[in-house]
Amino acid sequence: MGRIENWSKEFQNSKEEDFRTPPFILRFIESRYGLIEHDVACFADGSNAVANPVRLESCWPVGHVYANPPFDSSSIEKWWIACMAHATSGKGKATMLLPNKLCQVFLNKWVPTCSEVILLGGRLNFHGPFSAKGGASRQGSVIIHFEVGGNPTREPKLSVRRIKTLKEEFQ
Repeated sequence: MGRIENWSKEFQNSKEEDFRTPPFILRFIESRYGLIEHDVACFADGSNAVANPVRLESCWPVGHVYANPPFDSSSIEKWWIACMAHATSGKGKATMLLPNKLCQVFLNKWVPTCSEVILLGGRLNFHGPFSAKGGASRQGSVIIHFEVGGNPTREPKLSVRRIKTLKEEFQ
């Protein structure tokens, strides 16, 4: 099967939503932005939470929130808007791990609202019950960060970090 067919092919666990952030990515985020206090994209029972579990539809507490939402476009947009609102309200920082869909129109319109975009060079191997052994995600990932009281009209800072380097530094 060619690369194009594989890209669009639905695999056994493609529709599952429990692909957990690798610990070295969480350590990198905390080294750059501070302690992650709340996980706002975890299961309702908190079983996959990386910090204090909080639901998307809840009133988010003050502090640094983290989201690794489902990677479908409508979910990404919901979490983006909520993270942006959290930061611009002055309640805290927000950091998200997303697929690199920044060139898609729906997401492109939101990019200027964040404080920083970190392109991750390479593809992440997610953890969790549905991840494939040694299998990387189908696309690259980005870290999106929103600062407290951020100005949604300014250009975000852009940087690139290689996954291999992050693994070495934060493993």
